[in-house]
Amino acid sequence: MGVLLAAMLVLTGCQNTEQAPAGEGYPSGPVTMTAGANPGSGFDITIRAVVDALQKNHLVDVPLPVENRPGGAGTPAGGG
Repeated sequence: MGVLLAAMLVLTGCQNTEQAPAGEGYPSGPVTMTAGANPGSGFDITIRAVVDALQKNHLVDVPLPVENRPGGAGTPAGGG
């Protein structure tokens, strides 16, 4: 439930209809979205829903590949 609430807050904060001036776009390249859980898990489904919403609403113009990195207690394995 907390992850869903956090995702909703992120999306709410992204609802800016103004365009950034040319040259000030961020990010300029792909952003890897890391799900610290196995494919098909609740967190994986949530992060993929966030990516889908960001792309469908044209809030992000760069690729957002999802990488699953399951680890202990929801922390990404090999993070640092």
